[in-house]
Amino acid sequence: MKYIKKFHFLIFPFLIIIFGTLVLEVFNYEANTTSILFICGLSFLLSPKVKSYETQSGIQYQVTWLFLKKSFKE
Repeated sequence: MKYIKKFHFLIFPFLIIIFGTLVLEVFNYEANTTSILFICGLSFLLSPKVKSYETQSGIQYQVTWLFLKKSFKE
């Protein structure tokens, strides 16, 4: 889990590559605007989100996922 906190910004491009390969190669769809928007939208929904909030000790960042109830503080 330590690596997810450090490299959370790389998960979105990684998901685009995975879903792009899956949709375009395995299901044999053409690379048109609709399929690319679907791939990017699905990757955006499943990628982690970074939220910031202010505490007495300063600004804290929290990494949250769509289906994961546990959040990671940086």
